Amino acid sequence: MTVTAKASLTTSTRALDPGGGGGAAGRHASDRHLGGEAVVSLRMPLDAFAVTAPLPQMLSQKNVEAILGVPRRAFLEALPQFRRAGGVVSALGKLRLVDRVEFVAWLRADSSSRLAALSPPASAAEEADDLLRELGFGRARATGAAR
Repeated sequence: MTVTAKASLTTSTRALDPGGGGGAAGRHASDRHLGGEAVVSLRMPLDAFAVTAPLPQMLSQKNVEAILGVPRRAFLEALPQFRRAGGVVSALGKLRLVDRVEFVAWLRADSSSRLAALSPPASAAEEADDLLRELGFGRARATGAAR
């Protein structure tokens, strides 16, 4: 990467003036300010810079993980709930776009209401039953007679 900077130049003719002697009087007499500006190019490694850009206004399944840390699939699965809550979801082909500020506000409000409504299952068996129900399965009931 090349960085361009403007600098003011001062030149010294002491090296060219054998009688300058390097003393204070010689230095003041031989140093002179060159008016104007000069352009200087510096080579620096890229890791010496931290480039920050503003956050995008719109979120999609392509950028949501990098911006919010929400996986693509979770984002797409949350969109129907966001839409039901009054959020605007724009479709552009397969791309789903939402306003970043509105979506983050909805996530904060929705997550706090979900956390308030959740209660931990009483046992591991109850947790397994809940998971089976969510997946559309039920626990098989044993019939009275063993074979």
